[in-house]
This record gives sequence, structure tokens and C-alpha cells, in this order.
Amino acid sequence: MSFSKSSYHEQYCDSNSPIPILKGETTKGNNGIPLFTSWQTHPIAKDALELASDITEHVRTRYKERIDIKLSKGDLTLDQYDHALREVNSAFLSAKSNMVKSTFIMSNVQRMLNKHIKELGILATEQDVEEFNRLNPSRIGQLKVGGTLPKLTPHDFRRSFAVFFKRYGFGSSATIKFQYKHSNIQMSDYYANNSRLQAMEDVLLDKDLLKLMNEEGILMGVEIFDEIYNESEHLGGVGGERIAKDKFEKLSSGDQVYMTRSEIDRLVRNGTLSVVKLPTGGYCLNATCSRVCGIGEFASEIKPCDHQVITDKQAKIILKQNKRLIKAFRDLNTGDPMMKSILIGQKQKIMRNEQMIKGFKLSFEPFNDKLKGNIEIVEA
Repeated sequence: MSFSKSSYHEQYCDSNSPIPILKGETTKGNNGIPLFTSWQTHPIAKDALELASDITEHVRTRYKERIDIKLSKGDLTLDQYDHALREVNSAFLSAKSNMVKSTFIMSNVQRMLNKHIKELGILATEQDVEEFNRLNPSRIGQLKVGGTLPKLTPHDFRRSFAVFFKRYGFGSSATIKFQYKHSNIQMSDYYANNSRLQAMEDVLLDKDLLKLMNEEGILMGVEIFDEIYNESEHLGGVGGERIAKDKFEKLSSGDQVYMTRSEIDRLVRNGTLSVVKLPTGGYCLNATCSRVCGIGEFASEIKPCDHQVITDKQAKIILKQNKRLIKAFRDLNTGDPMMKSILIGQKQKIMRNEQMIKGFKLSFEPFNDKLKGNIEIVEA
């Protein structure tokens, strides 16, 4: 309610694009004492504040005259006078001047909204009730099918916007913490968890979206197997070496490709072929495996996975990953004994990656760095 026409500002940082912000007062987390702060916003907020301010300008003039008269009569102290002027500068004034007694800010917004909703004939569906109960566990049963919204408070709007904000990917828990001035990110996580739950419900209810996602998953699988079987000149990993041997035998007999896209498509759709794309490069042809090799910084398995496949494209990704790991290793390799176990794991990972891509036509210098601070024992 402290926002006025002058509350909107644009701030420039490193980029040329302005960051729109609002400046105003909040009592959140400050024991009810108003605190001047800022929020990131959208440029449309400028238009909204100007519109709200302009349509109440006629009562603002009337209120200022009333305040001046009260001060001249001695009905207001200087502090009360300053407080009243700050209120009158708000863009959100009560338009019914004859009903205003002490405060000039509009009130009962939630009651007016409910009245408007009833006038429009908007009634709750079964899905609306389920969503309301999910997002408001303390108010289960207050919204009925065929009814209108129960009594709302400003905090209900605050909570709903937080869920909407996170649900559609506008920001993280940290963003909500900043915008909502939470002193504890746990409160922000509460909103974020509710939004994830509701977003998942949205996906489950959208049959067309599920169908589209399934079709995209199949197409991705076809593309990956086509890359493995037909496009990649070299294959690495235990699974890749096995496929390369089969490819050599089949192509030696006169076939142009190992398997056509239509054959791959049919086998992916019926579940005969399945694949997991590893985030650090490579593929796993055992879709039921829970290890998901290669994600971490440490290579904990002594025996290489029987199902891992490295293609030409994925080998380049692994090489880039190794360059990042080597840089991180050298930055951390200062001789600090506390870093020893981390560095050993990183070195093991780097050398394992080199082994996986050594059969590909890639140029790289073998990694031979030693851990600083280690004392080498040389036998006489």
C-alpha cells in the first residue's frame, strides 16, 4: 500500500538492459515496524501504478485538503500529519471519500474481489477444490464444488503468487526469499515444494502433454541409437566395443547400415531397445541400472560397466569434461593435506576418462600430474 507513482525505478548493472524495481515499505520480518526496501518487478508495474494513481487523483486532492484543515484546527500532531500525507501519496486510495474516517488506504480488497467473482458467476470445479486443498492444507473443506472462494486475506494472495511464481519457473527458492523478505529460506522452500507438487499435478492431468512427452522420448531414443549404430565411426566403452564388433561383421557382409531408422523406431517403441543418456557424456544401454555411471567426480567401480557406450560425439563431450577436471585439479593441488582425498578421486576420474576416449581420433596430452605434498619412497 506504500507504492506510489514514484515507486517504480530502473537500475542498470553490467548489461545494457535495465532491471525494473519497486521501492516501498514492508513490515515483514521487522516486528511490524515499516522498513524501506526494494523488489524486482516487471515494466508493466509502472503502467499499473500510474493508472491506479491517476484514477484516484480526484480523491487525493480532497484528502489533502481535509488533512490541512485538521492540522490548522489542531486535530492532528505533526507526526500524524506526516503519516497522513504518506498514506495519501499511495496509488491505492479508497475511492469512497465520504466513508473514510481515519485511514485513506483502500481496505476490504478480498471482500470486493469475492463480490466481483460472484457477480461474474465463477464457480469452483472439482479440480479447483483439489488444487485449493493441496495448496492450503490448513483450509481444507472451505471451498466447495459449485461455490465461490472463501474469505481471503492479503497473505492468501502472497502465498498464491509464490506458488505461481515457482510453479512456472520464474525463479528459485532464493528468489522467493528475496522478493518476500523471508529471514529463513525454509519458508521459501515451503512455497517451492507446493509449487512443484502442483506442477506435477498439472502434467499428470494433461494427457496431450504426456502423449507429446512420450513421443519426444521415443524420438530421442531413435536419434541416440541411430548415432550409435550408423553415424559414429568409432565406439568406446565395453558396450560400445561389443556393438562395434557386431557392426563390423554385419557391414562386412554388404549391408549399408547396421540398422535402419524404421527398425530402430519399432524396437524402441516395443521396449526392446532402451538407453539412458549420461550427463557427463556417453550412454548406458541398461535402462534399469541405478548406478548411472560417470555422474560423480569419483570413479568408484573397479570393473568398467558392461553397458556403457561412447560415440564420436560423446567422446568430445568427455574430453571437454576432462579439461575442466584437470583445471580444477591444478587449482586445488596446493599441497593442502585436507584436499588429498578429493584430488585422488579427481585424478582417478581424469585417467578413467582418458582410457575411455583413447581409441578416438582426439588430440590430448596424457595427464601425469602428481599430488603436491606427497613424499615418494624410492627403494634402494
